[in-house]
Amino acid sequence: NEVELEGDENEDPLLLPGLAARPRPTMPRAWSRTVAGAELNVAAALARLGWPAPAFVSALSSSRLGQDAEALLREALGITAADGIAAAEGTAEGGPPFRGLVLRRAPGKVGTVHITGSTKVYEREDSVFSRLDPGWFPEDFWRSLLVLGGVEAADELARRSLTFLHMSGVPPLVSPNAARVWATALQSARAAKEKGARVFVTLELTPRREFGGYLELWMMTVPHLASLDVLVLSLNIMSPLCTLLGDRTSPELTRLDATRPALQGLDTLVATRLPDELRSVAAVDGVLSDALKEIRRFLAASAGGSAALPALLVTAKLAEAKRRAPGEPPAQSRWSLACTGTEVISTAEYAVRHQPLAPDGGTDAWLAGVIDGLAAASAVEQPGCEEGGDGSGPFRLGVSAEAWGRALRRGDRLAAMKQDRCNLSSDLCPVSRAELEKCTAE
Repeated sequence: NEVELEGDENEDPLLLPGLAARPRPTMPRAWSRTVAGAELNVAAALARLGWPAPAFVSALSSSRLGQDAEALLREALGITAADGIAAAEGTAEGGPPFRGLVLRRAPGKVGTVHITGSTKVYEREDSVFSRLDPGWFPEDFWRSLLVLGGVEAADELARRSLTFLHMSGVPPLVSPNAARVWATALQSARAAKEKGARVFVTLELTPRREFGGYLELWMMTVPHLASLDVLVLSLNIMSPLCTLLGDRTSPELTRLDATRPALQGLDTLVATRLPDELRSVAAVDGVLSDALKEIRRFLAASAGGSAALPALLVTAKLAEAKRRAPGEPPAQSRWSLACTGTEVISTAEYAVRHQPLAPDGGTDAWLAGVIDGLAAASAVEQPGCEEGGDGSGPFRLGVSAEAWGRALRRGDRLAAMKQDRCNLSSDLCPVSRAELEKCTAE
C-alpha cells in the first residue's frame, strides 16, 4: 500500500525585478491525500458492494504518517468502531487474523507517489513495505488466513464459503523481500486448494514501466500459474507476452501489433489511431479474442497440455474522437473478454458506452464486479486427486459460459459507473450494491 498525493497545477505568471513575466514553475496549490494500490482498490470496491470487511494484508510504518495512512485505509474499507472490527497485527504467532486490516507495523517510511497532472514520482524504495521481513507473513500465516472457509471449518455453511485471494504484479517488482512474501502467498494458496480449501486466486498482471519490465514480472509469475484461477492481462502486456511466448510471424501477433499505436494507458484504444478496419468494437474484439486464444495455446504447450491453467481475462475501452467540450474526455465503449480454454466469452455485444469524467482507471472496479459475479456462481468442479490432495483433488470453481458472461457484464457496469463519478483515475470506487443492481436492471 502507499499514500498517494495529488496536486492541482498553478500556472500563474512569475514576475521578477527587471525581467519580463514568465510562467511560474508548475507547483501544486494544495495536495490531497489518499491511499492507493490495485489490491486495495478491489477490496474497497467489494466493501462498498456490501462484502464483509476483507483481510487487507500489508506492512506499514509506525510513524505518524503511518497512523494517518491506517486511518485512510480504515475509511477506504469501511472499517469503523461501530463495525466491531479491529485492525490486527499480522504476526507469525497470532493464529488466524481478524478480518479487516492485517498490518505489520515497524519504524520507517510510508511509500508515496506524488502526482501532478500526468507526472508521477514514486518514493517507495526505503518504505517499510519494501523492507518488510518475509518472516512477518510466513506460510503458517497465509494458511490460517486462507482456510478459514475451507475443509477444516467446523460447520457446513463455513465449509461452503468461498475465499478470494487477489494480488497484483506490483509487489514482486518493489523489492526482493516483497517478492518472497508474494510468492509465499501464492504457494500457500495452492497448498490450501490441494487440501480442498475453497480458495479462488486472481492475479492482475498489469506491469507499469515505473516498476520494472514485462520479462522480469512474467518470469516471476510462471512458477505460480497452477495456483491461479484467473490471470488478468492488460492491453499493454498482450503483445509483449505473445512475443515472449510465441512466434513473431504469428498472424494474431501481427494484428495485435496494429493496435499498439492507438494504446493509451493500460487498456484504452483511441479509435482515430487505429487502422480503418479496426475502428469498431467488433473488430477490436476479434483481434483480442484471437490473441487470448494464442496466449492460452502457448501456455498449454509450455505446461505440457495441463488443464490447470487460469482463465485469461482482459478489459478494453475504445475511445471515440468526438468530445462534448474542449478538454473533456471523449465517450468510450467498454467491454471485456474471458478465455477459459478454447472458448472465449466476450461482452462486446453488450459494450457499455458512456462519458467518463476520467479517461483512465476503472480496471480494479471492473475486476471487483467480476469477482462479485463469480461469487454468485454455484457450479463447482473438483477434478480427480492430484499430488498433495486429500482424495477430492485441488479445488476449482466451475463457471459456465453464461455465468462468465454475467460476471463480465457486471464488471463492465461497475467500472463504467466508477469512471462516470470519479474525477481522478486513482479514486476509490464509490458505487453501492443497490446502485449497481439498479443500473444492471435498466
